[in-house]
Amino acid sequence: MNREHELTRLAQQWEELTIANDRMFSMVMENNAICRELLRRIFPELAIDRVQRVTVQKQVNMPLDARTVRFDVYIRDDQQRTYIVEMQVANRQNLPYRLRYYLEQVDHSILGPGDNYEKLAGYPTYVVFFCDFDYYGQDRSEYRFEWRNIDQPDLVAGTGQQLVVFNAQASTFHDSIGVAGFLKPNA
Repeated sequence: MNREHELTRLAQQWEELTIANDRMFSMVMENNAICRELLRRIFPELAIDRVQRVTVQKQVNMPLDARTVRFDVYIRDDQQRTYIVEMQVANRQNLPYRLRYYLEQVDHSILGPGDNYEKLAGYPTYVVFFCDFDYYGQDRSEYRFEWRNIDQPDLVAGTGQQLVVFNAQASTFHDSIGVAGFLKPNA
């Protein structure tokens, strides 16, 4: 293959990249301004002023016999809120369990041995998954979850945790927060 042909092929691959590509997603999310704007759109109620730390491909250190995770994007804002932002293009039929495990892993980076559990109150946690599939099968563009009482849904558990799952394949992408262009390349 000659050099000119290879350069043309690489240029074409670059043009076809979308946010669903792992490298592209990391490059975009490393930009604090873009990252802050995305979080502001997802969580307008939080009035996010500043993003203090953005780490892509953050490895969580665990005991050798435990399953580890690598967060696509780990973010801490100026209010000590933690955000995990993930891109999922393959439906491995395990999304709820992955969400559960990611929430648990975030707390490992906050609590140390002997720390009081109340310390977690100062570190609300938000896990956001952008999915190229509709795991829940409701054709909704966005699913939000938090711990609530089954018999009295207005009573929340108060864990300071929230899960948000975006479905880029929703037939009518309801986009009141302006993320369709982020998810759908033709939006």
